[in-house]
Order: sequence, then structure tokens, then C-alpha cells
Amino acid sequence: MKEIAVLLNPASGGGKSLHVRNKIEKYFNNNNIKYDLFVSKSESHLKELTQNKTTKYPVIIGVGGDTTFNIIVKEILRGGEKNTFGMIGAGSTNDFVRGLGIDKIRLACDVIKRGKTRKIDIGQLKSPGISEPLYFLAALSIGLGVTVKQYVDDFNRKFKIRLKSRLLKQTIPGTLGTFYSFTSNKLPIKLSIEYNKIKKECMVSGLAFLNTPFVAHGLKLIPEASPFDGKIDACIVTTSAFFKTFIIGVTAYKAKHLKLKEVETIRAQSIKVYPEHPVDIQADGFIFSGFKEFEISVAPQALNILL
Repeated sequence: MKEIAVLLNPASGGGKSLHVRNKIEKYFNNNNIKYDLFVSKSESHLKELTQNKTTKYPVIIGVGGDTTFNIIVKEILRGGEKNTFGMIGAGSTNDFVRGLGIDKIRLACDVIKRGKTRKIDIGQLKSPGISEPLYFLAALSIGLGVTVKQYVDDFNRKFKIRLKSRLLKQTIPGTLGTFYSFTSNKLPIKLSIEYNKIKKECMVSGLAFLNTPFVAHGLKLIPEASPFDGKIDACIVTTSAFFKTFIIGVTAYKAKHLKLKEVETIRAQSIKVYPEHPVDIQADGFIFSGFKEFEISVAPQALNILL
């Protein structure tokens, strides 16, 4: 039996992962990398594939985006098989692999060929309302991270844009979603936050917890955020209107937003959040509802990856 199982999510990136399949297979075959490839039919099928293949293959390679990687990693951690995980970014957002410097297909394949491994931290949310931690690889957020994603998803379902243009599928609806979030009074959100023996109240439009420098297609929200330091980073945005928020988004591609008074970053072993009202959260593209309080931290060195 081969040692590597490649799990490909054909829905990632609007079908992008299927287009890179030939490149991956050609590289693996040319470099004598022995593997079996499996194509998922749905998110639930991807979970089943992961559960099945983690017991048979020591190395699992995910082909997709942050959401695909999230599904696979959750099942690896739940199964306790100690698999090594590799990533080939082919999603609409590839923020986690971008942070690792392997967002190009060739670079990711080179890493797999080399076979070197490294342990990384996994972000986790704990809350009285859930029985097990909610894991995330790249980012977890409330506020804009939720409302904008919901708007973008609804926009693309409604207009069914088939072009691969990021401008039409992400940038324009994302900007409209930011505007709508404020005009519909969904933001800001009142909450209190505790970290490093500090407690304070905030009115936030966005609160993002990061295990990587990048979010939302390459916004360099916290340049120092890392999955190797045993800590969680957070970015607090306290804007109350669209225009200033738009400026933050534009300047964040080069991390210049950090100079603005409406932006604060923190780093801690754990961060506790107490919203005034229950909030929705977004973790690696998945949205979960109704959190009254929660704590964010990392599971240190919880996953072995190819890097």
C-alpha cells in the first residue's frame, strides 16, 4: 500500500482544484511519489474519506482551500492517528498556505517531495455551549468576518457569476457586504474581552483571532501571527462606519492599517470574549451561531505537517 493519500475537494475555488489535478499528478509521477488520489463528492463525503484514510495512510494531502484543510485537520485530530498533513492550496482563499510560504502549486509539491515535517499549533475555541473544542487552522472571527462572508455567499448564489474574476466574485460583493453590515445596524458589536490579566469593554466592527498573518484573500492583518509560537494573536477593529473600515481593508494588504487608531493587536496564551448578545462566529469559512461567551487559545504543536 502507498503511504500518501491525496484528498481533493473539487468544489474548492469554484472548481479550481480540479484544474490543478493534472499538474499535481504529473509532478508526483515525474518525481516517483507514490500516492492514491481520492475525490470528494461533498463536505460530508470529505469527512468520511478522511476518517477512512487516516487509518490506512500515514500521510494525508489536502487539495483545496482553508475550509478543505479545516475539515481534514478536524478529523485527523479526532481520530488520534498522528498522521502527517500536507497542503496544496487550490481554494478561493489560501491564507494558511500563504502564511507558510507554500501558496504556489509547485512550492507545495516540492515540500511534499522533500518530506520534511514540522509541528504546528492549532487554534481552538472553547465555550460552555459546546462539548468539544472548535478547531481552526487560519482564522476565527466575529463581526465583519461573519457578515461579509454571509453577504458574499448570498451574492454569488443569487447572481451565479461563473467568471473566475476575483473582482466580481469577491472584491465587489465584499465591499458591498461591508457597507451593508453598517447600514443594516449589524455592527458594531458590544463585548468585553479578557487577556493577559487585562479586561476591557469594546465596540467592535471586527475581531479576528489569527494563527497566520493573512486573512480574506491576503489581507496582512497581523504580520507576526504564527502557528509556531504557542500563542494566539487577535486584531480588534473599532470602526463604526463604512468609509474608515474600507480604508483599513485597503491598507491591510501592506499591513499599514496597524498605524490607525481604530486598530489594535494583542497576543496572549488565551483570550476570553463576553458579547453583550449572542454572536455568530466564522472559522476557516464555516459559520456557527449563538455564542454567548467563549475562550480562544491554541492546542500547541498539535499537528504534524509537511513543510
